[in-house]
Amino acid sequence: MKPQSAKAKGRKLQNYVVSKIRGIFPELTERDVSSQPMGTPGPDIRLSEVAFKRLPYNFECKSKRRNSVYSDYDQILARLKQGEIPCLIVKADGRDPLAVVDLEVFLKLNAPKKDY
Repeated sequence: MKPQSAKAKGRKLQNYVVSKIRGIFPELTERDVSSQPMGTPGPDIRLSEVAFKRLPYNFECKSKRRNSVYSDYDQILARLKQGEIPCLIVKADGRDPLAVVDLEVFLKLNAPKKDY
């Protein structure tokens, strides 16, 4: 695959994730959630402070024929800032996108809420 085609594939996934986030949180605007240009350091999905309060994730998007989940996940961990939850979005050819988060994070997010 040509580099230009690979970048277009990645861009398409990033735009899809942005669209999904804005669909779930209609109050968030283009200024709150946007796709970063290819090659830009940092997360692939840029979140404003308002958006980050709703989704405290650092998104990395990978659209490839085959995915190397752990090395891609390590890429997020290397640049993680305090308060961010790493979330890897992967998509293989002909498959639906998946969100990959650490098991401990997943369990904390889904634990029953305690009444105080």
